[in-house]
Parts: sequence; C-alpha cells; structure tokens
Amino acid sequence: MGSVTVIEGRYRIAGVAERAGFSSPTLRYYEQIGLLPVPERTPAGYRLYDERAIERLTFIARAEQLGCTLETFFCTDAPISTLHGLR
Repeated sequence: MGSVTVIEGRYRIAGVAERAGFSSPTLRYYEQIGLLPVPERTPAGYRLYDERAIERLTFIARAEQLGCTLETFFCTDAPISTLHGLR
C-alpha cells in the first residue's frame, strides 16, 4: 500500500481508491450516478471522502462479489446507462 493523503480525517480520491479497491475513475463514475454522495472539496478542488464513503464502497464491492450489479442499488428496472443519460 502506498502513501495515503489524509486531510482532517478525510481522504483524497487516490487514497480512497487504494483503500476500497476501486480506481479513481470508478469513484468519479459512482459519484456521477449517485452511488456515492458528492464529496467535500478542498480550496484547490480535490475531492475529500470520509470513512462513510469507504464503508459504502466496501459494501458495494462485497455486493458485486456476491453477484449484484450496479442496477441492484437503484429502485428501478431501467438500466443505469439511462438513469442519468450516460453512455
């Protein structure tokens, strides 16, 4: 594990990605589709995630291991790609 930047109990995106086992682009995507709440930002614009975000990502990772898809996290039959006009 590399160096994880912690600012006042919050983690920058690379640190959260490393701890949770997701890539930084995946975290941005999860934020875009609503699986992660919009994080606080530093004055320089860096995202700052708290432990709750890491816990949520851990839950998502475990659910994926059990065979759940991202659509499972939404109360709709519509595919995720149509929920927010993505892809």
